[in-house]
Amino acid sequence: MAKKIATAAAVFRACNELDAGGQSWNRDDVRLRVGGGGFNIIDPLIQAWRRLKPLKSIAPNTPTELLHQVTESLEQHLSTFVEKAEKNVTDSQAVFEQTTSELAETIDNLNNQISEITEAHQELKSQHKALLHKYQELEEDLRKSQNSEERLQTGNDGLRGQIQRIKSEFETAKDEDQKAMMELKRQHQEAIAARDKQHQDRLQSEKSEWQNTHQLSEDRLLRLLDKERQQSKELLVSLEKANADLKASEAITKEKLSTAEMLLVQKDCEFTQLQSDFDNTQKTLDQLKDKHRTLSADYESLAANTSQQDKLAQLEQAITTLQSKLSK
Repeated sequence: MAKKIATAAAVFRACNELDAGGQSWNRDDVRLRVGGGGFNIIDPLIQAWRRLKPLKSIAPNTPTELLHQVTESLEQHLSTFVEKAEKNVTDSQAVFEQTTSELAETIDNLNNQISEITEAHQELKSQHKALLHKYQELEEDLRKSQNSEERLQTGNDGLRGQIQRIKSEFETAKDEDQKAMMELKRQHQEAIAARDKQHQDRLQSEKSEWQNTHQLSEDRLLRLLDKERQQSKELLVSLEKANADLKASEAITKEKLSTAEMLLVQKDCEFTQLQSDFDNTQKTLDQLKDKHRTLSADYESLAANTSQQDKLAQLEQAITTLQSKLSK
């Protein structure tokens, strides 16, 4: 079912009927009698009817055409004002919804980026933990190697004592035994030195590899942080631009509302001037009616006197002139 629209004629008619009832009434009663319509239309029309009420009491025989023109002017003015106001509200709502959607999308992107950075940080922590564990294993191997070296050193000392005892027991084979021991000592020291060097090289290689991996991880984290900082700056610039656009839209909306208010004040002034002109016209009409009654009486008096035909002709001409003015 189509929604009923409150027109100016319907509202004025309802106001007249309710006022004729002699009881108090309000805008709800008017809306019920009209059969629908919004209060943003009914309220201004009720106010206009209240302003026209004194005029109706002073001049009950006001021409229907004049009231119809006033009603159409008010209805057109109210319709234009309501359409502009509704359009401004719709435009502001659209800008607000678009800005909210863009902000929500930006926040989702930021949350996704934060999740990616968190995952990368967790991965770096896992890698750091694995490298630390490997470094501890290498330290343990070095400690075991040092213990082995100490045990070898202790065995070497025992071997030297045994050689000394053998030297004292086998004095005759001193040179051969001494050469054999010196060769064995040399070989033993070379083996220890070679093993120690191998462990040192391995430890240095592992340490360099760990330092390189740590440096790469640090560089990657710094690049991610720089990228996040740049994106945050771009987001801040975007938010500031959106805020500036929103403020500009609000300023435009305020300017349009101010213009609409000025137009409304101008229309009120025009209505006041129209009412004043109507009052002056009504006074002139009353004066002309009084003159018409006076001239009609004079005409009847002169008609009885046949000797004053010239005056009667002049009087008829004056009456004709007055009637033509009244008809205008």
